Amino acid sequence: MDVDIYQEFTRSTIGYPIDREGQYLTAGIIGEVGEFMSAAAKYHRGDYGSEEFLKRAKGELGDIMWFVARLSDYYGWPMSEILIHNRDKLIDRQNRDVIKGDGDFR
Repeated sequence: MDVDIYQEFTRSTIGYPIDREGQYLTAGIIGEVGEFMSAAAKYHRGDYGSEEFLKRAKGELGDIMWFVARLSDYYGWPMSEILIHNRDKLIDRQNRDVIKGDGDFR
């Protein structure tokens, strides 16, 4: 699926107050990451097996991606632009042999 088409699609699924969009999206993505981590913790604790974890993880990653798409849209960036920027940053770090370093601006 094209990420920019998905991003556009997410506009039709908005169910939050637009006047508090930024606040909702920034808090919501943290909640979804928390749900992903909770599923991982329960898997590692032995609450369920790998098949159940993968099912839950896939769903939570999808929810996280919805928030990424909405945040990208909120800030006026096509998702493809964000992905290209990230790819270029990682290639630059690989080329400079600092992929394992610390800090955003290494």
